[in-house]
Amino acid sequence: MVDTCLWGKSDGLPMPYPLAGHLVDTAVVCGTVWDSVLSAAQQRRVAEALKLGPQQARGVVMFWAGLHDLGKITPGFQRLAARTRPAACGFLDEAAYADGRAVRGRFRGCAA
Repeated sequence: MVDTCLWGKSDGLPMPYPLAGHLVDTAVVCGTVWDSVLSAAQQRRVAEALKLGPQQARGVVMFWAGLHDLGKITPGFQRLAARTRPAACGFLDEAAYADGRAVRGRFRGCAA
């Protein structure tokens, strides 16, 4: 099960973009950069540094890229939506279980 209520991006968006989507998007872009931007020699160099084959290295680098914002899963970051985008508070309703300080199904800082 993937929790799409945890948000990852919000700038310029009508509603916050789910963290899971943001992390997967980043991993996919990393794979595209590996395939389309890095030369075979660069791919081999990274793979050798990781002591892996090129395809294994590609997967590991994509995985690491996908984890780049994992800290956004923390309650402190998730509460930022309440302070920076009050209209997004409803988005947090279902994710309120992530924080022991939730009040009536919402993070503190959101209007009850």
